[in-house]
Amino acid sequence: MRISRINSEAKIVKSVLHSVKKETVNQYRQINPNNIFMNYAGRDLVSFKGEKTFNDTLKDNYFKLPVGFKPDGFQVDAAKGLYEGKDVLVEAPTGTGKTAIAHYAAANNMQKGKTTFYTTPLKALSNQKLNEFRAVYGDENVGILTGDRRENVEAPIIIMTTEVYRNMALSNMYGEKNPLMQNLGTVIFDEFHYLGDPERGPVWEESLMYTPKGVQTLELSATIGNPDELKGWIDSLDNNNVTLVSVPSEERFVPLQFDMLETNAYKAEDKRISKQLERKGYIEETDDEIHEKPVLSDFKTAVNTLNEKDQLPAIFFVFSRKFSRELLDYLGSEGKDLTTQKEKEEIQKILKEHKDKGYLGADLNTEALQNGYAIHNAGIIPAQKQLIEELFQKKLLKVVIATETLAAGINMPARTVVISGSQKPTDEGTEELSLRMLTSNEFKQMAGRAGRRGIDKIGYVYTMPTDKRQEQDFLMMEALPSNAIESKYNPDYAFLSGYYEHNDKPSDLAEIYKKSFYAYSDDEAAKNEKLENLMNTSLQKTNVLVQRGFLTRDDGKYSLTDKGFMASKVRGYDALTLTELIKNKSFEGITPEALASVAGVIANPVKNKAPEIGTNTNLHDVITSMELNIQRVYDRINTSINSKLKKLGIDPNRFNSYSEMLEYAKTIEKPEIEEQQLQKEFKEQEVRRAKMYTITSSSGNYSQEEVLSALKKGITLPSKVLERNAEQIEQFKSRLSSKGDISAYIEKLQAEFDSTETSTKGNKAKARIERNKKELKQKIAQAQLMKELDELIPDAIASNYDFIRKNPPEQVRKDFNNAELALTKLTSKDELINQINAVMTIDKYMEEHDISSEAFKNLGEIGKSVNNLIDTSIEVSKTEAENGIASRPARYGLNELQTLYSWAILNKINPLSQSNWYELLRLLPRLETDEGGIYRNIMQTADLLSQIGEIADAGAKSTENRDDIEYYVQLRKTAAQARNLLIKEPVTI
Repeated sequence: MRISRINSEAKIVKSVLHSVKKETVNQYRQINPNNIFMNYAGRDLVSFKGEKTFNDTLKDNYFKLPVGFKPDGFQVDAAKGLYEGKDVLVEAPTGTGKTAIAHYAAANNMQKGKTTFYTTPLKALSNQKLNEFRAVYGDENVGILTGDRRENVEAPIIIMTTEVYRNMALSNMYGEKNPLMQNLGTVIFDEFHYLGDPERGPVWEESLMYTPKGVQTLELSATIGNPDELKGWIDSLDNNNVTLVSVPSEERFVPLQFDMLETNAYKAEDKRISKQLERKGYIEETDDEIHEKPVLSDFKTAVNTLNEKDQLPAIFFVFSRKFSRELLDYLGSEGKDLTTQKEKEEIQKILKEHKDKGYLGADLNTEALQNGYAIHNAGIIPAQKQLIEELFQKKLLKVVIATETLAAGINMPARTVVISGSQKPTDEGTEELSLRMLTSNEFKQMAGRAGRRGIDKIGYVYTMPTDKRQEQDFLMMEALPSNAIESKYNPDYAFLSGYYEHNDKPSDLAEIYKKSFYAYSDDEAAKNEKLENLMNTSLQKTNVLVQRGFLTRDDGKYSLTDKGFMASKVRGYDALTLTELIKNKSFEGITPEALASVAGVIANPVKNKAPEIGTNTNLHDVITSMELNIQRVYDRINTSINSKLKKLGIDPNRFNSYSEMLEYAKTIEKPEIEEQQLQKEFKEQEVRRAKMYTITSSSGNYSQEEVLSALKKGITLPSKVLERNAEQIEQFKSRLSSKGDISAYIEKLQAEFDSTETSTKGNKAKARIERNKKELKQKIAQAQLMKELDELIPDAIASNYDFIRKNPPEQVRKDFNNAELALTKLTSKDELINQINAVMTIDKYMEEHDISSEAFKNLGEIGKSVNNLIDTSIEVSKTEAENGIASRPARYGLNELQTLYSWAILNKINPLSQSNWYELLRLLPRLETDEGGIYRNIMQTADLLSQIGEIADAGAKSTENRDDIEYYVQLRKTAAQARNLLIKEPVTI
């Protein structure tokens, strides 16, 4: 594969954008003369009060750097700000050592007896940081607090997701003081650019807004386009004289080298353009289809190229989990073996250690793993991710196929990064149904994974464009500066409920909203306009709360009702709908199994593409239909097994059980034949059969334009279609006055068209002439079409006749069957074993897990609760719409995945144990799910069940009615039992 040079036009664009960015950097240096970056070797500090004590903290190695390493200049600048008690905002390229600054803050706080919170955007990143910090400070000094994990939360360092911290800070602000925050010294926000995320951004913004005065914050990011603006905003929150440390990308410790790897599609376009330039002297614009991504063979060639250049290990960013799986299987079997025998033995040893700890997932490709290839994306379970991360960090994996989430701070740097596409799905679950262009920030985050500090002198970043337009997209993303972070703040019902618990005047909200990044501006008019927007939104939502009974209003003052107090405990879900369900006792008497099923519906709403089962659906029929679907899968695989056995000349009836059939299948020997040659022969016979089928087909309603287009492209058409068109042409020619000569007829029409008078007086005469010319033009086009068809159809008919004469249909079928049989013999052993195992899995499942009478008792509870959920959601949406809030009912209901998920819970199948449930889901082709997706569904459901328990607890505290208290206490107990159904065995996952 040839490494392409960057064309001159793109160089000019890149140069201009680079100069703009450089000017910005120089401007920053003028404003901050003390921030001088000295090639990362450390430097003397400008004298300040307490300098000696500060230098002692550096000597004590609070950076936790390897022995012999000194902190870089920017790290010292950041540490100085932290030491002086300031907030610190650090913008530095990935791989420059931002985490070392976090270590300084944590270690310094430990010496002072203060607590440090380290927040991340992802649970996976939280788990990795937990392991990293425990390795440095010891298990006893580091705890974790996420939606599904709570360990050692009394420790001086606590790792958590940002959502958890926001909820804690909000409760601390308006509710009971949280004991974990009483001795808080510093909150660290890793991946701070998430503040601009459309969905999760408000969480980050509120986290800073609600951080108590006197608590220090440290913000870390590799991609911020407006650091000075953010510095000003953070400074306005606490008047803390924020220290901004901004490291230009040019001063990255391991510089990046950008280039491209040519794909087959790109080379084909390049060849076409070269021919055009030779022939015409210019490039002709075309409407050729744009290739969305490289093909499998492109990646194989790319891996070989990087291996030859000694540029592995590499991370290949691929934005489709389905294609990632196909690519791993392909590279694992067809790609180059990248590991030595010693490395294979080490991989096997670590793999066994992880297997001994618990389940690693049914989709773990151990063959690819042994050869140095792996996947890391949201489609695999966390235990498998941890295995991949350990192998990669130990340099045992050479190629990891990842989605963009790997770029979010997870410690997996490589020598090389390959970005295979310029577009990504708008929603992670939609794959390629809806695509958007990568942002400059996303591109830079991924590119930043390249270049390992202390190992590599250069980090290599390659793109894989499939055409010139995509090449330009990549070059623009490389050249553009980081995107400016914009506020996505929008106060929710939980915030307003918490506010009105302690304040009865809506006007005082303005003081809180002034703290938002959304309202931050040096332009007073713009600031006032944004504040007015927030106040109007709050008024609309406050009116909804009043109308739905969460607030009461009297003489302009508001009071929180019991229901409002309960709503203040809801985070991340439809607060009003869920609270109303609980308050209205929709869950009274519900079993843990049924509550877990309903919580799964709420926490995992139906995707737009999924079939929805709405109000008044008979859930008994739904689950029965799932049983039938499983039975259909069983029958289909069983039929395939029998067919393969018969093709091998084996009578399926000779076996008494599937186990006996499986043992026999294992003894089948593969024929000694060259597989590649056999595959080629089979494809050739497949092409012959397809062509014969097309020629002899009697179907095909082609227009004459479609026939002509197909013939020009060399596409085979049915003989009957060609003969029908030939007859139509003869009929057309028989009607011509030119004795059937179409060319003469066209010349006559053209002469008449050219001689038609164009300038004349009178509008009617002009209109008549225009109609005449239009009719002549249509006749010319029709005649031209007939002429071209007349020239091509005879040869096409003759070609079809010649093919049938040389390839009698009976012989084609025979040759194809022989080729198919040979291929079946070659692959029969593996396919038969897999299919027999699949049938045995379903057989065992249906035998052991038929819907029991106990499960049937729960169906009524699920049906009632889901119907109430849908109805309540519709009513809440109507109230919102009446108050000017754009709203639509959530798509609550049961799709197929959620139905089977409910079925598993009803039968008390623990999905986190090593049961057959995952396998069963994978055997249902229409679900198109993966274990990672199932895991997230389970954890989101478990998180919601925890919130239901909190809401119930709030309900018990807000009433003195004994019956109501008894209901809430029981619901909290039921929610805990339901959660226990889902995550009894978290260690195994």
